[in-house]
Amino acid sequence: MLILKWTHLDFAGAAYGGIVGPAVEQSSGTSFNILFQNPNGYFIMEDSWMYGGTDDCIRISSGKIHVFRNTFEKSGGSGGDIVNCKGGTVGTIAYNFFIGTAYNGQKASNKGQPSGAPQTNVVMYNSTFVNGGVQIVPGARAGGIDFEQGAEGMFYNNAFINCRVGYRVVNNPIADTANLYYGNNYQWADSLVIANQFFTFGGVCTKPEPTDLPNPATYLPANFFYQNPAANAYDGEPVVQKLNPMFANYPLPVVGLPLFSITTIGNYDFHLQPSSSLIGKGNTTITPLVVVPIDPVYGATEVTLPGADIGCYQYNGTGNKH
Repeated sequence: MLILKWTHLDFAGAAYGGIVGPAVEQSSGTSFNILFQNPNGYFIMEDSWMYGGTDDCIRISSGKIHVFRNTFEKSGGSGGDIVNCKGGTVGTIAYNFFIGTAYNGQKASNKGQPSGAPQTNVVMYNSTFVNGGVQIVPGARAGGIDFEQGAEGMFYNNAFINCRVGYRVVNNPIADTANLYYGNNYQWADSLVIANQFFTFGGVCTKPEPTDLPNPATYLPANFFYQNPAANAYDGEPVVQKLNPMFANYPLPVVGLPLFSITTIGNYDFHLQPSSSLIGKGNTTITPLVVVPIDPVYGATEVTLPGADIGCYQYNGTGNKH
């Protein structure tokens, strides 16, 4: 077991070095803030904070996971995903807050599945991603959620705020799309550059859902999935600055600052005001994948069920406690 509760882990990511790197089957270069690689083990992280890093913030090479109600700031350095689940990882990730991530906030892939380990299967719901993809260019990787290379699972009720690239179901190699379900996800764009990347082409097969906000039917062409254009697949202009989430204290649109310069929470407050367009738009029928013990010390304290509101902060006070 590796269990973290109400814990700060900051400024990790130094080089492994020539001895430690090979010992954990990694290069000698930058390290992960956390590396967990036991398909029979439990990785539990609740109500904790992580700041900084130089590569993946959390690399789960395999294992049974429960990652709930955490906050990730300025993670990934010049590259790296934040919660990166590789082959043989199963469990649930929910109610996390991400701001200023380098690449993907949450990623699921079946790459590197150990012999005898299960297929990667991760349920994700009710997380908030702000200024995701700081170190990437539009169309490459992502800023929020990414499923690829044989991973199955689901993702619902997530809010993406000014992420360089929207959520992605990758086609090269393809995710297990026959067993992947998603919907009720919200995206906000300050600018057309961001709105044009809500759903990307290239090696992706993301399918916009009618439960998404803003409703894709208001701006996506009917044959969106099968086009192969040289540039953007659609014009995102109709949804620029639409359905303001009405956070308690965060400027949307961002004025007077470079957009991706905000990589920490500081004095901002991302709880929802009563007029928020995210209230009541969540899917509460999702079943979390509980594969870890429930225990106040030696397990998950509790499994917070999917919320009625989109994002990690629920208007009724449940969800992320930071």
